[in-house]
Amino acid sequence: MKRAAALILLAGCATATGTISRETNDVRGAAIRAREHLVQAQLELDEIDASAATVHQQVAFVADKENEVIGALRFISVAVGLVAVAAIVYKVKK
Repeated sequence: MKRAAALILLAGCATATGTISRETNDVRGAAIRAREHLVQAQLELDEIDASAATVHQQVAFVADKENEVIGALRFISVAVGLVAVAAIVYKVKK
């Protein structure tokens, strides 16, 4: 009887030990997968950082160019505005 009780207790312990072992293996596997994901994410972040650095260096070579037609229209509109103001001033003084 004592042997049967001891076997039952040991079987129960083995089951608990097996459960703990399986859960530990699952957690370890999840940690390994997470680490692999983090390594991949770090590689992607390094690529993004390198691309951003390249763009930052190229910004110095970019110039804001205005369309010549738009510049001419702006100049003409300012000239027309000044002529209109001068005409109004002339009429008021006269």
